[in-house]
Amino acid sequence: MTELRRLQIIFTRLLPRLIDHGFVIGLLLIGREWWRTDQQAAWNAEHGIGIKLSLHRDGLAVDLVIIHPDGSPATDSAEYLALGVFWESLSGADAEGAWQCCWGGRFKKPDGGHFSLSYQGRR
Repeated sequence: MTELRRLQIIFTRLLPRLIDHGFVIGLLLIGREWWRTDQQAAWNAEHGIGIKLSLHRDGLAVDLVIIHPDGSPATDSAEYLALGVFWESLSGADAEGAWQCCWGGRFKKPDGGHFSLSYQGRR
């Protein structure tokens, strides 16, 4: 099994834990962009809203949106802090190697709704 496939399986196994945790702590969540085509990643990069080598292309990232009770989406990365800290706590290792859960709220340009596993130096 390739390293990418192993990490995709781990990511898929961890994602429900993240979503469940959000609901347990009282957040309303919706999912966005778990998978992104090469064309979409390139378009996003050209328009300054993503990177060409996005982990979404590899099935190792998802964007979640916190929905306020009035139906509006969260717009501040700080609103995702509890979810981000929980996601980071799921970093770990198995017999095949380690994985790092990365939260976009820690990026130079914060992206609070982004949750990924690091791969080939990308977060």
